[in-house]
Amino acid sequence: MAKKAGPPTKSDILNQIAKDTGLSRKAVSSVFDSLHAVIKKSLRANNLFTMPGLAKFKADYHRLLDEFTRHTPRIVLLSPAGFMPSRRAPDLTTPERRQMLADYAVAVAEIAKQRGLPYVDLTEATRGEPSVDGLHLSEAGLSKVGQAVTLSLGLPEPLYLSVDLRTAIVEKNRLWADCWRPANWSFVYGDRISQ
Repeated sequence: MAKKAGPPTKSDILNQIAKDTGLSRKAVSSVFDSLHAVIKKSLRANNLFTMPGLAKFKADYHRLLDEFTRHTPRIVLLSPAGFMPSRRAPDLTTPERRQMLADYAVAVAEIAKQRGLPYVDLTEATRGEPSVDGLHLSEAGLSKVGQAVTLSLGLPEPLYLSVDLRTAIVEKNRLWADCWRPANWSFVYGDRISQ
C-alpha cells in the first residue's frame, strides 16, 4: 500500500533522523523527549524558546526584514560570499564548513522566495575566487560579485571603463577626500594654525 501524501508522522521523523545520524531510533526519541522538556521549561520561565542554529537564523532574519520593510520596500537579499582559503585558523574551506555555508545560502534564498524579494547567490558566484587575505575578495572576485548582482537584478551590463576614465575617477575621489570632506577648512588650508 502506497504511503499517503501529507506531513511526516512522528515515526517518519524519528526514522529519518536515526537514518541520517546513525543513532538508534530509541536514542533519537530520547533526544526529542529531552528537547520537549527543555522547551517546556523555557516557555514557563521566559515565555520564549529560541531554537539554535539555522532555525534561529531564519527567525531573526525575518524579524530584521520586518523592521526594514517598515522603512523601505526596496530590499535585495544576498547570500554570504563563499569561503576562501586562508593561512589563518580555522580552515573554512572544509567540506563541513562549505555545507554549512550552503545551508545558510539556501535559507536566505527560501526567505527571499517567501517574501517575493530579489535574491543574489554570492556563495555560488564567488566559489573558488581568490582572496587577498583569506577574508576579502580579490579585485577579480569583487568583479564577479558585481556581475552576479547585475545579472540577478536584470540590470544592463556595465560599460567598460577606459584606464584614463578610471584614473580620472580615482583622482576625483582623492580630491573629494582630501579637500571637500574635512570638517575644519581653516586648518586644512592654513588660514589658522592655532586656536
